[in-house]
Amino acid sequence: MSIRLLDSFTGNSFTATHESAIYSFNVTSDPASFGSSRFKLLFGEEGPTLTARNGTTCNSGVVTLGASGATEGSYKWYESAAGGVAITGATSSTYTTPILTSTKTYYVTTANTVGCEGLRIPVIATINITTSTITAKDGSTVTRVQ
Repeated sequence: MSIRLLDSFTGNSFTATHESAIYSFNVTSDPASFGSSRFKLLFGEEGPTLTARNGTTCNSGVVTLGASGATEGSYKWYESAAGGVAITGATSSTYTTPILTSTKTYYVTTANTVGCEGLRIPVIATINITTSTITAKDGSTVTRVQ
């Protein structure tokens, strides 16, 4: 069970999860800002458990990441483990990164029936740098990143 306290005036919310059977909110509001309907408590079940699928490419390029366990279209992809804004338009179970030149971690989550997001699961876009070494007749070498 999760409980979400929603502030209709600011749009901010606070989510409490089931670690405790007792919840306490101390809420004060200026009657002029939405009066008694400013704050809402929303109750919902925990969201689905997600499984992440990392992705890999060589050198630089786009990487396709994936997740499963939730309804298609209900996913949210992030570039940060906490805070920040979800990547615009990224609600599918797969996410294709922009062109990357180094390994980067993204995060995926989904929300329960009242909009409370679960934990963000890390999903890694790995960039494998490949090189080749050529040795000339004179013994000199040239290393090339492919």
